[in-house]
Amino acid sequence: MTGRKILLSVVALVALLGATFAGLVFAGVLGQAQDEVLIPDHLERVEVILREQDGDDRELATVEGNPFTVGQLRIAFESHMVVEPELSEEEAIKARILDQVDSLLLTAEAASRDLETTEEEARARVEQIRATCEMDEEVEAECRENLGGLGFDYDEYWEKLVPVMKESRTTLKAMDALREEYLAREGTDAEGELLDWLVIHEVRENADIIWHDEDVEALFGEAHQERTDHLEESR
Repeated sequence: MTGRKILLSVVALVALLGATFAGLVFAGVLGQAQDEVLIPDHLERVEVILREQDGDDRELATVEGNPFTVGQLRIAFESHMVVEPELSEEEAIKARILDQVDSLLLTAEAASRDLETTEEEARARVEQIRATCEMDEEVEAECRENLGGLGFDYDEYWEKLVPVMKESRTTLKAMDALREEYLAREGTDAEGELLDWLVIHEVRENADIIWHDEDVEALFGEAHQERTDHLEESR
């Protein structure tokens, strides 16, 4: 892998993980990094999106006891509109809301199964990523520039990434456990994204979700039904 490809992969990963603490699933940057194409104004636009806004802490729902806030949803759908600007706000919300709710479901599932990643494990993984970003002076300079473009102080960023990594790897453990149980119980040849959608869809349908916003609840219901229809067609 060339230095440029490594750089873009690292920047994509740190942008993805680093924004997760604010509820961002930044698929657009990740996809561009893989194609070695970065739209110039994306970092600036995401930096603006990541800024806290009035009302971000208002709860839209309680998902298995975890708060789902305006800020989490706002950052997710506004970031999605950066890479798919033709979408309306409602379409962008429907495109991202299941991911946001599912993340909270996996957090709750991990807690119930005692699958939490330790801080030491998370810190070790962050150090591996930082070492890649600092593989040489040129790569490090570009990492610093891109993270700065997202509004992050470079050195503070890696410390902030530890709890994000801890949460990310914890939810992955929960997903792995759920996937294994599903495969052992269901006769399916599904794999990859389709398998994961089947697994988490089952959890979502039986989840304890208390909605506090009727409009967002309606969009969630539409997105969930569309996913249901898609999965039934795929069986």
